[in-house]
Amino acid sequence: MSNFNINDPNPFRNGQTPLNEDNLNAVVNLARQGGQGARGNGILYVTHDVQRNASVTLQNTLLVPNSPTPKVNDVVLAQNGLMGWVTAVQNNSFTVWFRDSLMGPQGMRGLQGPQGIQGPPGAFEHLLGQPNGIATLDEGGRLPLEQLPESLDGGGGNVNMVSNSAITWQITNPVLPVKTFGYETTRGLLKLGNGRDRWNDLPYFVNTSISGYVPPNPYLGLELDSWATIAEVSAAISTGLINPFDSTVCPYSIGDTKTVQIGGESVVFEIWGWNHDKKADGSGTAGITFGMKNLMTAMQRLNPTLTNYGGWELSEFRNIFMPQLLSQLPSDLRSVIAEVVKESQNADGSIAHTPDKLFLFSVWEISGQFSQSQNVGVEGNMYMYWQGILNGASQLDRRKMLAGIGNPVQWWFRSVATDRTTSFARVATTGTIGVSVANMPNGVCFGFCV
Repeated sequence: MSNFNINDPNPFRNGQTPLNEDNLNAVVNLARQGGQGARGNGILYVTHDVQRNASVTLQNTLLVPNSPTPKVNDVVLAQNGLMGWVTAVQNNSFTVWFRDSLMGPQGMRGLQGPQGIQGPPGAFEHLLGQPNGIATLDEGGRLPLEQLPESLDGGGGNVNMVSNSAITWQITNPVLPVKTFGYETTRGLLKLGNGRDRWNDLPYFVNTSISGYVPPNPYLGLELDSWATIAEVSAAISTGLINPFDSTVCPYSIGDTKTVQIGGESVVFEIWGWNHDKKADGSGTAGITFGMKNLMTAMQRLNPTLTNYGGWELSEFRNIFMPQLLSQLPSDLRSVIAEVVKESQNADGSIAHTPDKLFLFSVWEISGQFSQSQNVGVEGNMYMYWQGILNGASQLDRRKMLAGIGNPVQWWFRSVATDRTTSFARVATTGTIGVSVANMPNGVCFGFCV
């Protein structure tokens, strides 16, 4: 088996090979080796999602062009990570019995010998290994064998499997031991360790029939990337694996935008901060905070009556409107939103710490200023976006429009007016900061963390 050598040490920002229907997922074929392929035991990739514990008939057209004809006992890896083996071959199709996911929570058993994967039904149902797939590197940058998932023992030789995201592999850049496969979950690609070369120098494991193949860039920009991919990058920022200020390793920047469909409305969000908000579960900070570029189309009140009693914590907006809004977000976004702790001052001077998935911003978080008897810094810190992309201290930069169209309108903060019992802080049409009574509809600019 021969390999195509990818010479670019940083494939995440090179822009080569745009994603399209021909190469969007798993456009790779791991072919049988030489004459040994006569009896199968090769590894094939298909551009198709499948169900677990199912026998599926697939057309040969789902394989990479110029792939060898499937044979019984070949192993097939589907684009959603499920793995199975060929049980029958027809003229232009083949039948595969799919079992467990290559990306199960603890790895996989059933890799047998140096010639590929084989075994009877059930061979893959025992999952072994590390929950997060990340091992600690030794002083030489190698993955110690004792930290790898248990050997996938097949009698003909032991083979190990380690999985990580593209950005984790790139930054840790380990030396993979001999007989160790590294699975890149972002694009569904494999590399095979030789005990010498670091990850970024290893070739991807592909068939010579597609020599010249360049894997699609895993990070296409915030607007095009999936929320799962964005969450992957956010986790790397949160754990300190990557420096978000280093554009050579972080694919996103403060101010980058992503459009979200909310109840039929297109809402543009921007990255406002890195590691800014503390997670409610105490596990650290959320890697990325998003805020709206403009306002939602409809204006909302904070309370049904003239009161700010209970502040943000007890407001109708937080307890009624925000859950409704959350339910309208796309499911893939809801699944990666991190619940964070927001600090809010009440009219009596007390401080509430609320767990929020969606939230309004405080005066201090945007303007770095305080008014109406607010205490400095008790409602969070100023977001980086408002210290660079826009100037939160400038009233002109604070102006926002409904859906980004027309004239500026007033919009809400979560901060109460501590010198009265009826009002919350808001931005006026001119961009100045003042107050509005709680039952007056104003524009909505909310945020969330991933």
